[in-house]
Amino acid sequence: MVLLSFIISHKTSPRKIDIYNFMKHINSKNLIRRRGGAVLSPEQLATWVHIAALELACDKNTAELAVLGSVFTQLGDTLTTMSTQQSLIEAQQSKQN
Repeated sequence: MVLLSFIISHKTSPRKIDIYNFMKHINSKNLIRRRGGAVLSPEQLATWVHIAALELACDKNTAELAVLGSVFTQLGDTLTTMSTQQSLIEAQQSKQN
C-alpha cells in the first residue's frame, strides 16, 4: 500500500521510482518505534528491497542479472552463517556464566 500511495502521489511508474525519495516517503509513514529509534515495518522493508532490485536490474542483461543474484545470495548466506555462529557463541558464553 505504501508503494502504491507513493506511485500515485508522485505520478510515476514503478520502474522510475527514485529510491531516495521513496525511502523519505516511507520513513514518514507508520514507522515502528523501538528502543534505539524507528525501524521499517516488515512490509516497508520488503517494499524497499523490491524497489532496490528494480533499480539494480535497470539496463542489465540476463547474464549480469544472474551474477548480481548470485552475489546477493552469497551475501545473504554469509550473513546468516555469521549470525548463526554469533548466536552459538553467545549461547555457550551464557551457559558458562
